[in-house]
Amino acid sequence: VIFMYLIYPTLCKQVFRLFTCVEIGSKWYLSADLQVECFVKDHLTVVLVLGVPQLLLYIFGLPFVALGIMYRYHSYRSDPTIKYRFGVLYSGYRPGMLYWEVAVALRKVLVAGLAVLVSEVGVSMQIHLGMFVLMFSLIAHLLARPFVSRWSLLEKFETASLVICWITLWSGIVYIENVTYSSSTATMASAAALNTATNTTQGLASSSTAQTSSQTRVDLTTVFIVLINSTFLFAGISIVIHQKLVDAPGCCKGIFQTTTMGRK
Repeated sequence: VIFMYLIYPTLCKQVFRLFTCVEIGSKWYLSADLQVECFVKDHLTVVLVLGVPQLLLYIFGLPFVALGIMYRYHSYRSDPTIKYRFGVLYSGYRPGMLYWEVAVALRKVLVAGLAVLVSEVGVSMQIHLGMFVLMFSLIAHLLARPFVSRWSLLEKFETASLVICWITLWSGIVYIENVTYSSSTATMASAAALNTATNTTQGLASSSTAQTSSQTRVDLTTVFIVLINSTFLFAGISIVIHQKLVDAPGCCKGIFQTTTMGRK
């Protein structure tokens, strides 16, 4: 169950790649192999034999199978065997929110679909749609509050992870603008070079200054992204280690049991 849980986003991407096509002229070709025309002959056979069954079994089937398992064994949630096998699907959720893992799976499907199916529309559109999905997921999470009160730490982790993902996508706009601005600056410098030698010097100097400023923004954004993600990772690891120490009554003569996070 844990293995399927971890590879689910990858499965979604692989399935979506069978349906990702790009228009060339008046025909559509498979993005992964531009020699294959979409939805005709061999590709149509692969879509019907492999694509559609995988779409039904993996993308839609696995979440609903997990939902059925959670409701079937709802009365035996505390059983060690059931918890060992299926605990990753329901641990921490309130009794009335067992379906929330399906909502999380839907979010993964949407993000995977944006990464693959919308790739031909443009990176800028992918970023904006991804930000919309994450913002909608964050609002839904804050309204639902699916975790039990004694596991409120999971609420904070989930909220923080969604916020950091949104900020990371938002920061990606800087890279897109940098590429666009660099192309525009290079075009202007080339146009200036066609006029006179004086304009050429001024154009090159202006282009150099603009590129330096643009690169500074990119560098600062990179540092910012690495910093917030590293901080979140370090905080998560520290809290998990602290909780392990709290759960060990004989550790360090009970010091960790008396801290704020260790109180029950």
